Amino acid sequence: MDKLSYHHNKKNGVTYVYKIEKSYWDKEKKAPRNKQVCIGKLDPNTGEIVPTQKRTKKIIESAAAAPGVTATARVAGPNLVLEQITKKHGIDKLLRTCWPDKWEFMLSLVYFLAQKGVALARAEQWSAATLHPFEEIITSQRISDFLKQISEDDRQRFFVLWMKHILEHDYLCYDITSVSSYARSNEYTRYGYNRDNEPLEQINLAMLFGQKSRLPAYYRRMPGNISDVQTLSTTLKSLAFIGAKGMHFVLDLGFYSKANIDELFSRKHKFTIALPCRRKWLQEIIDTHRESIALPDNYLRIDDNEALFTTTELYKWGLKTIAPMYTSTSTQREPVRTSTALPVICSTTGTRWFQAREWRSMKSIINGTSSSNRRPSVAFR
Repeated sequence: MDKLSYHHNKKNGVTYVYKIEKSYWDKEKKAPRNKQVCIGKLDPNTGEIVPTQKRTKKIIESAAAAPGVTATARVAGPNLVLEQITKKHGIDKLLRTCWPDKWEFMLSLVYFLAQKGVALARAEQWSAATLHPFEEIITSQRISDFLKQISEDDRQRFFVLWMKHILEHDYLCYDITSVSSYARSNEYTRYGYNRDNEPLEQINLAMLFGQKSRLPAYYRRMPGNISDVQTLSTTLKSLAFIGAKGMHFVLDLGFYSKANIDELFSRKHKFTIALPCRRKWLQEIIDTHRESIALPDNYLRIDDNEALFTTTELYKWGLKTIAPMYTSTSTQREPVRTSTALPVICSTTGTRWFQAREWRSMKSIINGTSSSNRRPSVAFR
């Protein structure tokens, strides 16, 4: 409670009320003093304080300038979770680097898609009821204006920084996926191999994501009728454009072609790729080693439950040398299958190049145990 002081003026008979704001010790007079501010007069009939005109005006002006006091309730839980994920992976810093004036708005749209997974046009009601980085209400018109301002250069700059960030602690998986569409005006929609068995046109997406983190790293739209073997060349060009060099690709046989091998060599990438067994030159190599594949010298243990019998042979590919390797798997539950040809080729030479780390990455390709209908392809540094 404020301390008050009452001073009666004998000339006009009015009692003034002062508020004591500060007490202090006067060193010169060696006595306590205090600072007082007049806040009004004392009404002799009611005993209430009547503010002075000057103070009344000041109170009115302060009240007019202050915003109305209202209570609002917003959903905070999802924002708290997504905020921690954003900081953990450094997404906020990358967005701030690429879009210094727009990053909060973009991050809010990302939060909306993560929470709702519906069209951005429906973000207005969500933004009014949920905490998000941009804080203000996000209208449909605001979103349209924002998306028009994002250029292809902006996107590629983000991809460059984001991929470098992921590759610091991870290596990349490469695969093709497709999205079915009823659209008739999209230049990428075509009839092609539909992985969902839907009788619709589709868009193909070339995707790169972290093998350990499972975070998406890069994507590129492609026509829906393009095959896997044709996508590799376009993807290599895109990776070169954003500065991803010196990669090591591990690919399934769906990506094998002479043109793809030549391009991997020309761009100085390392690679490991599964081969179709029906190639004549490969059949000759397999026949040569079929009887000796299970010899002790060819045994390569991967872990406690996995082992391989492997053999390699150098093969001339133009001006380069590759090492086709014929493998047969062996586990504790399963005997050696010497009749099963499992050939892959590698751009590096040597007889023991296929190490345990690479085997675990290719495990689903070689054993055919991938949980999806299509076997994944892996690319790592």
